[in-house]
Amino acid sequence: MATKQYKIEIDMPSYPVGSIHDVEFDADGIAVNQFWRRRIEDSKLDNCVSEVVKPSKSAAKAEA
Repeated sequence: MATKQYKIEIDMPSYPVGSIHDVEFDADGIAVNQFWRRRIEDSKLDNCVSEVVKPSKSAAKAEA
């Protein structure tokens, strides 16, 4: 299973703003956990979560 990190952008119960959580995805790219499936879909409307994208090593070298 693939894992992506998501950052909480709005205040939600049990999830403080700014916290980062690992979310597992199946082979079809669908979040395994129903809570995260809903949050990721909701984020298209209200930006409640955002994916944490780490810069690639080549991009980091290009900036230096």
